[in-house]
Amino acid sequence: MQACGKTVRLTVDPWTHTSLKSLAGAMADAFDWFDIHLKGRESGKDALKRVKLWVVGANEWRNETAWPPAGSVSRALQLTGSGGLGEGEIAEAERRFVYDPKDPTPSLAGPTLSDATGRGDMRPLAARADVLSFIGPVLDQDTEIAGRPVLTINVSADGPEHDLFICLCDVDENGRATNITDGYQRLPGFAADTRRTVTLPLLPAYWRVAAGHRLQLLIAGGAFPRYARNLGLGERMSMATRSRKTTIAVHCGGKDPSRLALPLKGA
Repeated sequence: MQACGKTVRLTVDPWTHTSLKSLAGAMADAFDWFDIHLKGRESGKDALKRVKLWVVGANEWRNETAWPPAGSVSRALQLTGSGGLGEGEIAEAERRFVYDPKDPTPSLAGPTLSDATGRGDMRPLAARADVLSFIGPVLDQDTEIAGRPVLTINVSADGPEHDLFICLCDVDENGRATNITDGYQRLPGFAADTRRTVTLPLLPAYWRVAAGHRLQLLIAGGAFPRYARNLGLGERMSMATRSRKTTIAVHCGGKDPSRLALPLKGA
């Protein structure tokens, strides 16, 4: 809209869809709009040209001129065969897990319409055998994620189709892993054990990861019941009467490594 020469006013608050606080903020924006455009209040016109965002972790409002914020840069962290998130040259390796539709990987926390925060402790998910965990080093300074992280992953499987669910977490000094953002994609129609590269965007976030914390990336074959189970047969869900386990491999390192691109503010 800005590129078309339009005035844009955007507010991204920390509340859920049904929160009364969110409703109050929306009403205040609406009343400003009416005062400026219908009552001719000149003093408020500049107030329409702003992007107001809540920064989780910093727990403060931030006024920006655009979203993502100006000055954000991308930093790539590679997935390693030892379960790390690193930079530089990474040796080739692979990690495997088995997704079983009869015992689907559960969905914990995440986006919600209710008054719940949507944030939770993801350690029970990370501890499951059907979830891969990749964790980075301890951060030596506060780091702000500002925009949409994107995972580029090299993956293969022994079945006709499978899903990928990924969750980026903020791990504090006590080991608690809080979900920052996540993404999901169904990957149908490729030959068994064929390696291919998939680009999987996560939901946008504005989050400060404090010094002393670490980033953790979780990868699973589903998130039930938030997303319907993939039965692993390549059949239409309405026609399926059976299911099969799927072994999924994530390929790390090499010339075109699996990597997580993080949009960082002021990096």
